Amino acid sequence: MASAGLYLMLVMLELYWNFPDWQPRLDSITCGLLLGAAMSLVFLWLFARASGEKMTRAASLLVSVALIGLALYVMPAEPTSQGILERENSSPLWYRGGRLVLLGLPGVFWLAGYRHRQRQAGI
Repeated sequence: MASAGLYLMLVMLELYWNFPDWQPRLDSITCGLLLGAAMSLVFLWLFARASGEKMTRAASLLVSVALIGLALYVMPAEPTSQGILERENSSPLWYRGGRLVLLGLPGVFWLAGYRHRQRQAGI
């Protein structure tokens, strides 16, 4: 659920800032979406350290890999176009890179939790 929350916050930010054209705004909606994403990341960090059941860890690994795959898929710049959904500018690299980092953090948390459990087990 925390991964879904993170993904939802980033999709909403994408629609708010980047549809149909790149128009970033720093307002209360943006701050709320970023706060929601940060809260999701905090929950993911806590869950990664607490989870001990194999099925839960396997499911969380699949979700983490899916988020990283999605982040890599949307990393290239959007094409500019003419027509109904005319796009004059693609989103900047800092935005696409930040989205990649945020969607990659659950995988980093998963690895950190895995290493933590390995150290506790003495392996």
